[in-house]
Amino acid sequence: MKLVYPLTFLFLGIALTFFGSLFKLESWEGASEMLIVGTICSVVAIGLLFYRALKKQDKA
Repeated sequence: MKLVYPLTFLFLGIALTFFGSLFKLESWEGASEMLIVGTICSVVAIGLLFYRALKKQDKA
């Protein structure tokens, strides 16, 4: 697995969480959904990064 995929998910999750919090401050529609999706993307990305680190450690 390339490092690009988990980092893309991580940056996407951070961006969605950031914009979701801005939407929440302005009380605009879609804020809760953005926060949920952004958090899920960030958690998946961190999980993929841990998986990659453990997999690389086993090869060494």
